[in-house]
Amino acid sequence: MLNLDLSCFEIIGPVMIGPSSSHTAGACRIANWARLINGNVTPTFVRFTLYGSFSKTTSGHGTDRALLAGLLGFNVDDTRIRQAFSEAALAHMKYEYVYDKETLVEHPNTVRVEMYDADNNCKSVVGQSLGGGRAKISEINGIKVDFSGRLNTIVVEQIDKAGVLAYITQCLSEENVNIAFLNLFREKKGANAYTFVETDSLIPEHALAQLRKLPAIKRILVLRNDEIEEQAKTQEDTDSLNSDDEKYQLEDYLFSSASELVEACKRKNLLISEFMIRREIALSHLSREKVLEKMAYVWETMQTAISIALEKPERSMGKLIGGEAKRLHDFLKKEDHVAGGLEISEGLAYALATLEHNACMGKIVAAPTAGASGVLPACMQLMKEYHHKSDDEIIAVLFTAGAIGFLINLHASLAGATGGCQAEVGSASAMAATAVCELMGYDLDAGMQAATISLMNALGLVCDPVGGLVEVPCQVRNAMGLANAVTAATMAASGIKMIVPFDEMVDVQKKVGEAIPSSLRETAEGGTAQAKSALNYCKEGSCSSCAFT
Repeated sequence: MLNLDLSCFEIIGPVMIGPSSSHTAGACRIANWARLINGNVTPTFVRFTLYGSFSKTTSGHGTDRALLAGLLGFNVDDTRIRQAFSEAALAHMKYEYVYDKETLVEHPNTVRVEMYDADNNCKSVVGQSLGGGRAKISEINGIKVDFSGRLNTIVVEQIDKAGVLAYITQCLSEENVNIAFLNLFREKKGANAYTFVETDSLIPEHALAQLRKLPAIKRILVLRNDEIEEQAKTQEDTDSLNSDDEKYQLEDYLFSSASELVEACKRKNLLISEFMIRREIALSHLSREKVLEKMAYVWETMQTAISIALEKPERSMGKLIGGEAKRLHDFLKKEDHVAGGLEISEGLAYALATLEHNACMGKIVAAPTAGASGVLPACMQLMKEYHHKSDDEIIAVLFTAGAIGFLINLHASLAGATGGCQAEVGSASAMAATAVCELMGYDLDAGMQAATISLMNALGLVCDPVGGLVEVPCQVRNAMGLANAVTAATMAASGIKMIVPFDEMVDVQKKVGEAIPSSLRETAEGGTAQAKSALNYCKEGSCSSCAFT
């Protein structure tokens, strides 16, 4: 089933602590949900069993810290993630990591979290990180479930018997709570079961109290979605701020292909940016002002990441990179002639800077992932400095970039673990190229051609991080992604057209990603990661992931 109502901020976001959206932010989210399932209590002891790609790049991607941080209740943008080991010691939480590289799992980014209390009682959760900071829970205490945290959710732990589901729906109906999704998962008939109820609004405490009165219900877990809480807090303001024409119907702004998106924009005489802003208003029930404020924060975070690395360079978490962005930036001030021109060369420095800040566990925006977080900000910074585009104009076209990422995520992948670097830097290039076309005043068709060219140019690009770190070759790949986006936008603007449309190109990217061997999909088992010099560098101890304690 296609997820057509994914928020733009799940593509241009989250704002997070680096270095990996899949292995840091996604891991943190899984552990945070595990904590909530554990009754929002810090366990006495926790065992993390990591599978697939998770088991092979743990320390290098900060996965070990992120898992601890999530169980301590830290969010993905909390700078305390860096000090998760010491924070766990302060909380008197002991932990163990088990690296299972042999067991075959459905998704390469899988972790089992076993939480023990002082009496050695255990609650077990299995989760998968899906890319771009998104995640899901697939198992609770041995029972298969399916939870993604996109909506406000209650998890009802119960005895499987007649009448329980009817009682749950009755209690919620009486409080005018609209159920978006309900599913029951059970061990076997009459045994333990979990009912997941996802709702469009917060569930009143009175309704929860009524649910707890039923003897067959053992426990209720409330998994709140921050977005919905924000909606509830601002709904009164939203109603007063929104005029009638701002109350858009979501069904008018749903699309599942680029052709549908372009056709809808032409029919409504809208730019992609405005179409996506209206879609976000309809999806979130927030005012236009609130939606734009959220994207303004995204843009501010992007600019800050660039400036920090240019002004105060530092060695990365794994010590493979550090100072390259400033070195290039300073070089460009001295040299009169640079291949490719000063403008695009400055953009290379911006892309390098973002990846450096990310690799130092700095705060960045996954756009669409942390590993590709330098491409879109670099392009936008170029547009601001060399084409004098305003912050408001850039904030608008970030929604345009989100539309392209949404389509790639819908039909292919944005994660290096499933699609290689083409899924990350390639996708980021396509997103940036389309945003640049709109920002420069070119039409919808040019924007889609730019996205197509970008994907085509990056097709087959592998994910081969040295030492399992988001550093080499990730940093320079982002610079390449910037060049790819700018050149694709330039070619498309000139009227150059590809014989393969964007929708087909996304399908091609998916098939190529599936054909890339696992050794070249984020596992550090092939490509640059296995070059003799890279291996020697890591073995000699120059490559380290212990920059923070």
